[in-house]
Amino acid sequence: MKKLLIKDSRLHKGLERLRSGKHQVFNKTTGRNTNDEFILTPPKLSWYAELIDDQWWWVEGCSQCLGEDRSVYSYVECDKHNVCSECSIKRDEVKSYVWGIIGGGWKCPSCYTIKYEEVKAKALLEVSEADHPDCHFEGNDSILCPYCAYETEGDQEYNDGAMECERCDNEFRLAINYTTTYSTYKFK
Repeated sequence: MKKLLIKDSRLHKGLERLRSGKHQVFNKTTGRNTNDEFILTPPKLSWYAELIDDQWWWVEGCSQCLGEDRSVYSYVECDKHNVCSECSIKRDEVKSYVWGIIGGGWKCPSCYTIKYEEVKAKALLEVSEADHPDCHFEGNDSILCPYCAYETEGDQEYNDGAMECERCDNEFRLAINYTTTYSTYKFK
């Protein structure tokens, strides 16, 4: 494990630490500031503070620098490994947001859009009239996109009307069906 002893007289084993972007906030009390709160910045972007054997150390947080696969979650990555998982553009060269990837890493907007369009095209090709006739999309427990058969759980409150598919971006009309049932009981 790469580590470096933190030499700061304010540090002791009873402190609480919170990662906040590039900084480490010590004695952060949720919802209010305290007089003994202070911030330290690690010597490297991917390092963070950790209490080891009653001493505070800067330790490496980049999974790849630690010899692990990028799928192992890193809170931050070093400059060398903080690159798009598709095209390897460096994070500081991307002028807008990036898309995190389940399993680790991120994609730049260009690579995300290319992959997203590929997924949409594949989904639309997989759904044929023979496999999914119009009746396939009626009376279901979940919402099925009539273009790509993407399933949206009906666990939220939806209203009749226009809805956009999360996978293929097509707009369709949602009609909510209500069923009435009756129960009878004997008087006692």
